Amino acid sequence: MKMSRRQRIDASREARLWISTIITPIIGGLTVALTTHPEIREGIKNKYYDLKYKVKQKYEIWKTERESKKEM
Repeated sequence: MKMSRRQRIDASREARLWISTIITPIIGGLTVALTTHPEIREGIKNKYYDLKYKVKQKYEIWKTERESKKEM
């Protein structure tokens, strides 16, 4: 589906607003929290590793299921 020029302009404005009002303050706040509070840094690091492990497990399960379907 082709977007009109007006729709592209509106989409660009919407993206810019999201970046400037939501994403940038969140990143700034997280940066301050991570640099000033080591206990928060450890908690976030642990959550990251847990999430990474879960994603890796799910990927391995998906990969083995896909390979078993190919063999059939």
